[in-house]
Amino acid sequence: MSKKTGQINGCDYAGLLRRVLADPYQVEILRRQGRYQVRITVEEAAAPIQTDPRQDWMGVDTNSTCLDLCHVLPDGNPQAFATRGDPRLYDARSTQRDALVGHLAVETVRWAQVRGAGLVVEDLRFIHDRDVSATFNRVTHQFT
Repeated sequence: MSKKTGQINGCDYAGLLRRVLADPYQVEILRRQGRYQVRITVEEAAAPIQTDPRQDWMGVDTNSTCLDLCHVLPDGNPQAFATRGDPRLYDARSTQRDALVGHLAVETVRWAQVRGAGLVVEDLRFIHDRDVSATFNRVTHQFT
């Protein structure tokens, strides 16, 4: 939790909970293997897009074995494309994979700095739940 804003991962969960209790929401209680899970579903407004139209942007698309990069000009037109990756990402041990990902992150930041562009990275959150298929688990298990 941020001591300055009181937010967790950029979201004000305490404020969200207060709004949920005042607005309509859906509650689902599940019992699995003798344990209970409570899921609360609410509709949340999308966060405002914060951009600086004077600056170039570097879009980063995350894949299982590489990063695809696109340099976009302020008018929205793509300027350059690149792929940064390492085939060892797919089958390396976790410590080696962490080192390779760190190296790719440094390369990506340097590529953006050379072009004077800000980074735009997708927010991927894979929830390892027992409800997902074996195929999904197999694909996301090695995802760095």
